[in-house]
Amino acid sequence: MRTKKLVLVYPPVAGVTSAPLGIASLKGYVEKSLPQWSVRCLDFNLRSYEKAFDLARLGRYPSGRVYREGILGEIAFTRAGDVFRGKHDEEFYTRPDRYSLYADLLLRLMLTEVGGYEQLPAAYRGEAPMPEQIEEFAGEIAEDKPDALGISICYNQQTWTGLCIAKRVKEKTGIPVVFGGTFFRTEGERFLNDFPESADFVIAGEGELALAALLSDPGKPESVPSLTWREGGKARTNPISLINELDDLGHPDFSDLDMRRYFSPSPVAPVLSSRGCYWRRCAFCVHYKSVGQTYRSHGMEFLINELKSRVESGIRHFSFVDEMVSPKRFQEIADAILDAGLDISYYALAKPVRQFDEGILERMSQSGCRYLLWGLESGSQRVLDFMDKGTEVGEIQRVFRAAHAAGIINHVFVMPGFPTETKPELAQTLRFLENNQDVIYGVHRGLFHLMKGSPVFDDPERFGIAKTWPAGHYLEKEWHEFECSRGMSRREAEYYYNTILPYLSAFNVYSLSLGHFRDHALLIYEKSSDRLRPESRRFPLVPF
Repeated sequence: MRTKKLVLVYPPVAGVTSAPLGIASLKGYVEKSLPQWSVRCLDFNLRSYEKAFDLARLGRYPSGRVYREGILGEIAFTRAGDVFRGKHDEEFYTRPDRYSLYADLLLRLMLTEVGGYEQLPAAYRGEAPMPEQIEEFAGEIAEDKPDALGISICYNQQTWTGLCIAKRVKEKTGIPVVFGGTFFRTEGERFLNDFPESADFVIAGEGELALAALLSDPGKPESVPSLTWREGGKARTNPISLINELDDLGHPDFSDLDMRRYFSPSPVAPVLSSRGCYWRRCAFCVHYKSVGQTYRSHGMEFLINELKSRVESGIRHFSFVDEMVSPKRFQEIADAILDAGLDISYYALAKPVRQFDEGILERMSQSGCRYLLWGLESGSQRVLDFMDKGTEVGEIQRVFRAAHAAGIINHVFVMPGFPTETKPELAQTLRFLENNQDVIYGVHRGLFHLMKGSPVFDDPERFGIAKTWPAGHYLEKEWHEFECSRGMSRREAEYYYNTILPYLSAFNVYSLSLGHFRDHALLIYEKSSDRLRPESRRFPLVPF
């Protein structure tokens, strides 16, 4: 008999092309391991977008501002919502110009309107009215009469909405509130001290074991792994504990989340086949530390059963959201998919190492791999070695060309501005892209940001960093600014990065928004890749 209720909330603002995996995974494990608890998942992020598109039909933004494009903006926004929900497929799949317009409008909505709520910090402090939608969300939770509330924060854009929802729920009900999610890598104690009106507990890293333990015996927080809690008015954090057999966690439960409501013409389901990173050495990265610098993977039978269950429900498109999938793991996944006779399409992140030979890539393509997001980062071998990437420029080129020959589309990440990088080394990256532009369909780019907890941050002298300071409030900006003692200055790196943006942007026939809406890229490439061959693009001159 389930006698207690937990509500899990995914707040605005985040991507909205597929359902959030985190709260679905927590629901699956809690209901599997705690028979007395029922769990309800609420995706308020999706709800915010839906309301925004409803308002678009009335000609205004959620904030009340009007469209800067006037009546054309109202029409385009309304059309965008319909196109991304499966109407007018010809515009989504065969009109890059229209898709790009709609995607850019959706991205603007995501960044400035859906979760912007400029008054949220003031509203939290009681200096401004709480937005109507926050009150609606909090009221819905309170009416459900839960015994506990969990707030999942993955991106800093979600922090203030999550805090305001939690504060109003606590004011209405007094129930305990647990915050968790990938946002909480290093700031759990500070967060708990700064926002006692909203947060009672913070769980960093994997949440299943910690959440279940806390719900089982809330009176003993000192025994809950990975938990940050208060003792005598001071926050303290318990040691982490990870489950070694991932299959024991069970499958995510998406029953509260209708995947067909998300803004993709066909649903794309997230799948996590492993946790952590098998490499765990890239100097700029912080993600692998959230799982205790470990790497664990689901059994192949477990993974295939999850894919089968989604296919049986009518879903055949998947995003593997692993930190990175190794060549050996990809071989196993591809073989298992083919042996199971599954007709699916998927994409994933990977590192272009020499072990990706023609045989593995061909097998991956046969199993439904449509495109890969490769961690290129730089075309300079010196910079790659300094990052501890474990890749070689010559082998990267071979892998890209082999993937292209196998029918897998290449997207690449580049990261200008890594500490000590020089202008000639940045030029090497441009030359690499130029020499391989016939097999690269998209470039995802971003200036290097110094993240707290990364190897670069922890050993600045080794990486030529003379000084660091926070870029802003930790709820809004996760990175630190810095000054280098050698290589390009930060100002120079920013200048040259902006200079090369038009060239990087030219790699994708579609809008750069495909970098934000990766699920859309999977659908587009499955139907339209022949029309989008790289030779159809027009490149500006390489800047230098």
